[in-house]
Amino acid sequence: MTTYNLKDFLAYPVRYETSDDGIVTAYFRDFDGTTQADDAGSIDRVALDWLVLSGTVLPKRHELIPKASAPQAGEKVLEISPTIALKFILRNAMTSRNLRPSDLGRILGMSSQAINALLDVYREGTRFDSLFKALQACGCEVSITSV
Repeated sequence: MTTYNLKDFLAYPVRYETSDDGIVTAYFRDFDGTTQADDAGSIDRVALDWLVLSGTVLPKRHELIPKASAPQAGEKVLEISPTIALKFILRNAMTSRNLRPSDLGRILGMSSQAINALLDVYREGTRFDSLFKALQACGCEVSITSV
């Protein structure tokens, strides 16, 4: 059984740089990527959107979503919700076991549409018990400790 720690997926470091024309670029070490915003007032929202979207794209390329590394000097931390972090963990568990949504659906007796809804990082109201049931079906347990 694979154990994941929820806190490893809750807060990702990002470094911001502002160009002379006011464009702010966000650099993510853990995801090896960048995104930009027109101003400092919107960069947190844009960077968080990019981070969450990256967590949906990597598994489609059969890549694992990285754990968050410790922030370094000059970096800020972007926090994601525990629900999205659990969905990242579930996506990693499925990727590690080479499971498609339809495969997990068969294991759980759910439709692939229901599994896709469970994995949808933009869908609000996902029940933790549903996520934990899916994680158990993937042979995983999640450790939750205070941060």
